[in-house]
Amino acid sequence: PADDDVIIGAVNTLRRAQQADGCWGFATSGPCDIDSTAAVLIALHETGASLNDGAIAQGRAYLARNQNSDGGFGFQIGQASNSATTAWVVWSHRTFGIRDERAEAYLASLKLSDGSYRWRSQDTIGSKLITAYIAIALSVPIYAPPIPSPTPIPVTMVPTVINTPLSPVVVVPSPSALWAWEVRNLR
Repeated sequence: PADDDVIIGAVNTLRRAQQADGCWGFATSGPCDIDSTAAVLIALHETGASLNDGAIAQGRAYLARNQNSDGGFGFQIGQASNSATTAWVVWSHRTFGIRDERAEAYLASLKLSDGSYRWRSQDTIGSKLITAYIAIALSVPIYAPPIPSPTPIPVTMVPTVINTPLSPVVVVPSPSALWAWEVRNLR
């Protein structure tokens, strides 16, 4: 759970390690790289950070500034694009509900007829590891964020029995369900 002391300590360490330009490196004091930045963004998301979080915004801006003209990403600034790094970035974007069509097109351009993916465009054979990275990245579903209620609705999560003409129904309300009901029925 995100409130576990080990996780809290790890998240605090990651936040302190973010460099001034918004990136992270493999080592906490090392140079920036795009793979590590994308991985940290995923970790922060999984522990509760949202797009509104300053560290997330800075990290995403760092990635956007360093996307290559072919749509892919290199391990470090100025390096040629590769599919492993690009997969990390696609995974990171999708985790936050964002589709990067240019990066996904770059990955698609590296797919071979046998279904495997090349690491770089000049490679002639596919890689199982690279194919796995891309499968993971592209399998992350992109969900639209829920529309928040304009005002919090107090809800008790106690099941309620509602008698209908046909039979009793047990309802366990959720804040979003109550807000949707309120919008439909009270306006």
